[in-house]
Amino acid sequence: MATIAKWRKKKWFVTEKQILDFKNLAYNYEQNAQNNSSTEGKGLTNEKGLKLFEMSFNTTLLISAGVSVRKEIESWKEEVSKVGVFYLNGKPIIKTKLRLNKVSVSETVIDNKGRMVSATIQFNFVEYEPQKPDVDTSTSAKGVKASSSDKKELGSGSSAKNATTTGVKKGTYIYPTVSVDLDGNRLDTSYPMEVVQNSNGFITFLDREGQRRTVTANQVTFAPT
Repeated sequence: MATIAKWRKKKWFVTEKQILDFKNLAYNYEQNAQNNSSTEGKGLTNEKGLKLFEMSFNTTLLISAGVSVRKEIESWKEEVSKVGVFYLNGKPIIKTKLRLNKVSVSETVIDNKGRMVSATIQFNFVEYEPQKPDVDTSTSAKGVKASSSDKKELGSGSSAKNATTTGVKKGTYIYPTVSVDLDGNRLDTSYPMEVVQNSNGFITFLDREGQRRTVTANQVTFAPT
């Protein structure tokens, strides 16, 4: 089997019986900069490095090429939001992981028996950038109470209360405030989830299906009791 490309467990390849390749690979490297109002009219300033890498391409699925068109399409549903290194010709296209952001199906052809005999899948990937906890979040998540000076600076309102109650304990219930965890798995932010571990600013909990998910301590809020 000649492997053209690989991402996670998914492969694009050519064999004597199957052809699963892709075309129209597109990506670019773009400077991440912003306009400085004090130098308006003088071009972009305040350079911030490169924007997150984005990549797209499409695959044509053909039953005549030995591909089960509908089965292949459905297999991609669970891969959306997952992350992994994308290998082209055995080498990473970039060193960092890519998240599968979107899968679009078009140009489907269906025979008189209702079978998909051909279709085109458009893939959109974006560079994965894990979120890191800041120092303040890490210390408060481990149960360190705010000092009196901290409380004074925060005030006596809800902000001060939140700052001293972010020590999430095992067995408590929280709501994640982000839609994906640190591994790129989707989260249901409307469902209370049980905490199983709190370590160094990272909160691990069980989702609705009993799977362990991890986010940073500033990405959760307490569920009402």
